[in-house]
Amino acid sequence: MYNKDVKELYKIIPHGTRVTITQGLYGPFGSYYRMLKSGTRGADVYAVQKKLKELGFYNGYVSGIYGKDTDYAINKFQKKNKIRVHNAIGVTEFKKLGFIQFE
Repeated sequence: MYNKDVKELYKIIPHGTRVTITQGLYGPFGSYYRMLKSGTRGADVYAVQKKLKELGFYNGYVSGIYGKDTDYAINKFQKKNKIRVHNAIGVTEFKKLGFIQFE
């Protein structure tokens, strides 16, 4: 988002309104699904943690920071869905979690 876009939004959206900014075909994932692993941070990690929590796999704080608690949750998800268990989240996991490309 450019500064001119922010200025335009400022004119039409009341102060305090919650705004979600997405980008590309993959929403919070930008233009592609990146491999997520321990130490990764971002809106994509946040979205995955939130989804894992909704599905009952994640008990930690949804922070957008991939740590041991995220590894534990994704490993449980991988086992249940018969996906190779490894400490990372890739395209297979994103699709099984229900994240799809949109326009």
